[in-house]
Amino acid sequence: MNFNNCPGLLANSSGIARITVLISSRYLKVEAPVGVPHTADGPLQNLGAEEREAILPAKARNALLLIDELIGRRIVAKMGVACTGTLGVLVKAKLRGFITSVKVELEALKRDTNFRFDQELFEAVLKNARQAP
Repeated sequence: MNFNNCPGLLANSSGIARITVLISSRYLKVEAPVGVPHTADGPLQNLGAEEREAILPAKARNALLLIDELIGRRIVAKMGVACTGTLGVLVKAKLRGFITSVKVELEALKRDTNFRFDQELFEAVLKNARQAP
């Protein structure tokens, strides 16, 4: 995924607006799962249908998988599927100039959603984004 010349992204626009621009500009592709089994054997049997619906097509297409669930991340790593999470996307967005503050986005995630992370991870993400706490 190359964000370097993505048109229409404004630093002061909402996260939803930026994602919408990425999708409409074809820098981010969202695909419906096709032919994903409702049950699974092997390493996927401990995951829910939602995770399998994301993992199997990503593996088949050799695509980067966006997944935050820790058990799922460990399983896909063993399967050789490249993955990142929400926090990794935020770091890349900051480093490429699509957002001005990872700290603001992290605080909004913690305040407005059920996304949880501890202070150590918060500080590590800020460091990776080259942003002071």
